[in-house]
Amino acid sequence: MKKICITAASAVLITLIVGCQSADPANEDILHQVSNSPTERIPVPENITRVGWEWEAAENSSITDTHSFKGGVVVSLNDGVVALQGDTGEEIWHYRRPGQKLNSSGVTPDGSLVVLTYSQENSNSLDLLVLESSTGEINSDRTAVIDESSRETHTLLAAMPHLTDFGLLTNTNRVSYSHSSEEGLRLRSFDLTTGEEAWEMSNIASKPSFSPGPFITSEETVVLVGTSETPEPTATLIGVDAMSGEELWREEYPVATPVSPSSIRLSTYPGSKLLFIHIPTIGYLAINPVNGTPASDPLDDKNTIVGFSDDNYSYSAWDADTSSSTYFRGTFEGEDILSIDPPESADPYAEKHVASLEDVLARINVNKNGNSWSEAQLTVMPWGAEEVNTINLDMKVPSEPNQDGVADGIIAPPVYMTLAPGALVIRGQSSDNNSGEETNILVGIV
Repeated sequence: MKKICITAASAVLITLIVGCQSADPANEDILHQVSNSPTERIPVPENITRVGWEWEAAENSSITDTHSFKGGVVVSLNDGVVALQGDTGEEIWHYRRPGQKLNSSGVTPDGSLVVLTYSQENSNSLDLLVLESSTGEINSDRTAVIDESSRETHTLLAAMPHLTDFGLLTNTNRVSYSHSSEEGLRLRSFDLTTGEEAWEMSNIASKPSFSPGPFITSEETVVLVGTSETPEPTATLIGVDAMSGEELWREEYPVATPVSPSSIRLSTYPGSKLLFIHIPTIGYLAINPVNGTPASDPLDDKNTIVGFSDDNYSYSAWDADTSSSTYFRGTFEGEDILSIDPPESADPYAEKHVASLEDVLARINVNKNGNSWSEAQLTVMPWGAEEVNTINLDMKVPSEPNQDGVADGIIAPPVYMTLAPGALVIRGQSSDNNSGEETNILVGIV
């Protein structure tokens, strides 16, 4: 096992302080190290067996999020980002502004660009940086104005990859979705590099009672959802071309009773080009976001879907008699092809801590006891086989066993788990044996 530990002192030695300006150059340095050779694309693992590496955040920094890209994982810190190679945990590049808070970060759907925003003091503007994910080189560094009209709509569960108060990312643009009584629904797309508006789409609603819900981006499409109550309760899905803003398709689904637009959930999953949608009273729908074509009939939402690929999906079914879950892999034609019965020692309430891989299902046992946590384990369960591999993570995952911040109905790796090229990356805390202080840490399961 390789442990990579970066302290504040060593971080200064290995970084390259470049000549671009931070918000307050008199008090802050920008720590920016780029890679001399572009990162190669590596696959998302189909199976995992052991802890391959550990990575510890530098002193005075904390891990706030993780994003996958083609070479591994981009780690968001409170002051910047660090790119790690997924199969080894080695640092590829980093960009940090010590002393300045990172406002938000994201990776484009194709994994080619990393986008960062820093707030400007006493200003309605942001520093917006676009970095090449393979090298960390700066693609664009400019000032951008927050679109105030989009703030309210962005609270409607806009899905990843998002930028706080700033829209969703396509491969080349950011998309802002606003709703006001004067302008109605308005979708606008801006070039990430230049900031110029690429296209605008208005008059989106087809009915006067249309209420907007969440939206999501894939590599080629922006998908919007909303509801109408007249002439009958309906959920509407709209597909928009991410490059041109042209409406590609529109599908309407009658619902048994009126539903709130914010109760509709949208999900993508690593390695799949499909989009999953959960509509109350209808269930789960798997669709092709390019043309809106369903991959299946609606799937029963009595079960909890924990992952999907382009031709099958994984779900857990709760058994009240045994107080445990059985996991199934099913085809979109409605056939269950594989199943897993978790061992009795596994946490029975851990649906929110599950990652579905091609060959195995991985589930964290957070080991909560009252108000404290013991070191967590990862239970790795092969599909269609009885053997179970338990991996000690040597860190705590301080989370409720059945709730870690993922909204109900969202199908995605949990907050503390990222299925990335090269590894399943898990975030937690490790205790310093000398000081007793908790340190943010990542573990790569390979």
